Amino acid sequence: MMTEPIIALTGQLIRFASTNDENINRTIAFCAEWLGARGVPAQVMENEGLTMLVAEIGTSGPTIILNGHVDVVPAQPELFVPRIEDGKMYGRGSNDMLGAVAVMMQTVVELADSPLPCRVILALGPDVAKG
Repeated sequence: MMTEPIIALTGQLIRFASTNDENINRTIAFCAEWLGARGVPAQVMENEGLTMLVAEIGTSGPTIILNGHVDVVPAQPELFVPRIEDGKMYGRGSNDMLGAVAVMMQTVVELADSPLPCRVILALGPDVAKG
C-alpha cells in the first residue's frame, strides 16, 4: 500500500469539514465517486437526511466488514486545513477517523482485482444520532 495516496485522500476528507448533515453527505458523495472512479462501485443510501455508502468486493466465503464514520466534531476553520509537521498529519478528524477511512478505501481499491477467499464490505456513514 502506498503512503502518498492515503495522505492525499485523508487531506481531502479533512477539508470537507463534515460537522453537519450537508457536509457529511458531501463527504459520502465524494467517497462514492472516488471509489467508483477506481472501479469499486458503491451503493449510497439515505436515512433521515443523512447518507451512507456500502461497497463490496469478493463474492463468497466469510465476510469482513470495514466500517468507518466520516463526521467530525465542530472546530475552528483552520483545523480543517490539513498540515504535516514532523511526519505527522494534523487536521480535524485525521486520527478519528478520516485517516482510517482513507486506509480502508485505498485497501478496498487495491484488493478489488484480486481473487479473494472472502467478501469485503466497506461501510461508511455518519456516527451521529438524530432526534
